Amino acid sequence: MIPATCVLALMLAGPAHADDPFSDLVVEMMPVGEVLGSGLEEQRLQLLVLEPSGAPITELKAKVKVTGGTADKVLQPLGPGLFGFTWTPPLVEGITDFELRIKGVTSTKQKFDRTWSLPVTPPLGQRVRVVVDPAAPVLGETTEATVNIELTGGATETLEGARMMVLTSAGEVATPTSGGGGTYSAVYTLPAADQPLQAILTFADQREPTRTYGHVAVPMAAAQTLTLEPGKGCTVSLDVLGTRTEPVAADRRGRAEVTAVVPPGLVSAIQIIEGCDSAGESDLVLPPSTARRVQLLPLHAGLPADNTLKIPVRAVAVREDGQPDGNADLRFEASHGTFTGLRHEGNGVFVATYTPSAEPTGAAATLSAVLYAVPEEGGEPVAVEAQRSSLPLTLVPTRPTSLAVTSEPASLAKTDTALALTLQVKGTTGEGLAGRSIGLTLAGAKLDGAIVDNGDGSYTANLRRSGRGPVDVVATVKAPAAGNPVREIVMLPTRTRLPPDGLSGSRLTVLTLDEFGYPVAGTPISLALRTGDGQLPTSATTDDNGVAQVTYTSGRTPGLVHIEANAGGHIRGFSLLQLPMDAAPGFDVDPAALPPTAAQRAATTAWAPIVTTLTVPRQ
Repeated sequence: MIPATCVLALMLAGPAHADDPFSDLVVEMMPVGEVLGSGLEEQRLQLLVLEPSGAPITELKAKVKVTGGTADKVLQPLGPGLFGFTWTPPLVEGITDFELRIKGVTSTKQKFDRTWSLPVTPPLGQRVRVVVDPAAPVLGETTEATVNIELTGGATETLEGARMMVLTSAGEVATPTSGGGGTYSAVYTLPAADQPLQAILTFADQREPTRTYGHVAVPMAAAQTLTLEPGKGCTVSLDVLGTRTEPVAADRRGRAEVTAVVPPGLVSAIQIIEGCDSAGESDLVLPPSTARRVQLLPLHAGLPADNTLKIPVRAVAVREDGQPDGNADLRFEASHGTFTGLRHEGNGVFVATYTPSAEPTGAAATLSAVLYAVPEEGGEPVAVEAQRSSLPLTLVPTRPTSLAVTSEPASLAKTDTALALTLQVKGTTGEGLAGRSIGLTLAGAKLDGAIVDNGDGSYTANLRRSGRGPVDVVATVKAPAAGNPVREIVMLPTRTRLPPDGLSGSRLTVLTLDEFGYPVAGTPISLALRTGDGQLPTSATTDDNGVAQVTYTSGRTPGLVHIEANAGGHIRGFSLLQLPMDAAPGFDVDPAALPPTAAQRAATTAWAPIVTTLTVPRQ
């Protein structure tokens, strides 16, 4: 994925002074990273516009033109030095470049004309076709079958890299492996059973389980030896769905044992008696077999215990012959939370909306789909427990909403060698949250012993000074990871504006998050400077709480620093300012306002209050 880059620049600016940090008017696109072309997601793109002196431009007139999608026609002011417009890229089926041109003039008559190339990435989401070979294996004759999965539709680029999750009602399916071109295969180990049964296999792509999913019913016949009583002197055979067994002569008691391969769900066969007075054909009731008729589809590895979420949960219902059953009386149940809005999507797939219960400390939940049927004696439908599919689900504790840090003493005397930090962690309703993991990054001091959880949402950390200057603290309260794949990256800097002195630094807290804004643990992150001449590590890995921290050290050239982070196949752009401190004093940018999508801004806003900085000055 290539970031948005400027391919043409024409600037007609007012004269710059010798001591100005810039030689011309500054017009820069704020970093956007990956742009998704779903035809639905609105992007808010922003321009940084500064005078050669570094002072932010507050008024201008400019027109916007984009070669595709729907965009505002003019720039709108968003704050000092920042102007923006909204753009909804069209649905794309492959990485597609769009040209953006902005032409305008500032209130001081400085003209600018800029063009950018914006690569747009296709969304995830494909149709899933599943075939099992052999399609109807016979238990006892074979122990394995091959499952072939094909992803079709959507973007070619997203056919590869699927991580197919599997649920089975019987037997085991190995992890599917890619065969290229959106095809995947896996070995299905049949269950160790001697009775006919029907299994249902369901699949979903872990990257987008609510959009890319499929299923297949696998009828498994078994050889059944039936004791029949045709009578003395008779021979008997069975016709099972058009396949006739070899005739067997009755013994002196008039009995015969006939072996037939019987598929699951078959109620009766035709008994054929020959060679005696009782010759003829009749229906023979077969012993009942197990035909699984309902199976949940794979879901996320975990969900936040957040009662504002609405998650689609799906299950498939089939008849005893394996065909989709859109008329099934299928119902969803949850041990923690509620289901609403049940409907049949088609092809036997039912969907309902799950809302977890609020669990500050998390919970082990169970989701179920069960068929209901009217009893033989009549009355109201009751749950058929043999046709219940259940899925364990981890509800992770709710994310903290604030972290406050204070120091005792508030400032350090020359003779002070120790200080104590009090950290207060709160949840969505303002309640204190105990049992949380606290991370501290320190400069000028070292942690003296373990951080103490006081049990009421407050924590105490004792520090010992390690230098003669102030003590700088970066405190983070961590949230448990749910186990889902990366969907979002958030970067929270301790400073967004740095002097171009080659020495100053900003501590960057980088979080890898799932689609619900909760951490993803152990994620490698690639970091790159697209613009800017400072120093930045090229890689980092998030810890068990989805958090990594690195330091950016400023360079010596004034301008916009564009940092690109790549994690889990997703790319995000972040920005810092290198600007002399005497140029436009007080001017800065708000990291929470810069992300281009509403979801990215919401994630940044949610995490910013729980990454807190504190400087304890030296007297």
